[in-house]
Amino acid sequence: MASGSSQSILQQQAWTQKLHRMRFLLVIPYIAAIVVAGFNPYFVSLTHFAIPDVHWLIHIHAVIYVGWLILLFEQARRIYKKDMKGHLKLGEAGIKYGFAVLALGIIVAFAGPVIRFQNHDMTLDQAAGFLIFTIGDMILFGTLFFAAIKFRRQPHLHKRFMLMAAVALAFAACARLMPATETPGQFLLLWFSPLILTMAFDTIKSVRHHSIYLGGMAFMALMYGRVFFKGSELWLPIGRGIIRFFTAT
Repeated sequence: MASGSSQSILQQQAWTQKLHRMRFLLVIPYIAAIVVAGFNPYFVSLTHFAIPDVHWLIHIHAVIYVGWLILLFEQARRIYKKDMKGHLKLGEAGIKYGFAVLALGIIVAFAGPVIRFQNHDMTLDQAAGFLIFTIGDMILFGTLFFAAIKFRRQPHLHKRFMLMAAVALAFAACARLMPATETPGQFLLLWFSPLILTMAFDTIKSVRHHSIYLGGMAFMALMYGRVFFKGSELWLPIGRGIIRFFTAT
């Protein structure tokens, strides 16, 4: 009887340890699910073999970001399989890819509102207000991505900063599912949910690295505050000036 109980405990421990090791393999698809849900019309069109009617830059941006999530998943899979050599080899290319994500993101951050203004989809003030979201996304992603590069020889920091960088880019998808200004608490809960889930998985082993996620969420919450300035006269003159600069003939 005691032997059976001990075996059951050992099996449970083995299962929880496996769950802990798989945490990134579970959380990264969850981030992808949020993105797909947020941009559901775009992805539904693709499933019907129809090209969504958006600017070609948006198509490239979508492909690059999906590629980023696939790359993260593959890196997590290699860690799970204990293929450190393969992880490090792909990581070199991954860093270059991350810079491409950042570079294209910066271009789209400015081009998106400008194009929508030129197409009369947005007024000048709406486009100017939207800029604070897109620019903020790139500041947030860039900061977390550069932190991940800086600490790439410290795996416990590197992988968590990489995950937070991916979550940072889910801001727009979350905002489509949960209006960022109307329901701030619910929005933040959705946006932070991949990190909260990862912390729960980490708790299986320890809570030692929770402070990394808490610090990241504090930074993300600080950057979230920009939503309250999108229509303010503190930001609008700057936003209008940027839009006018790019649309000047």
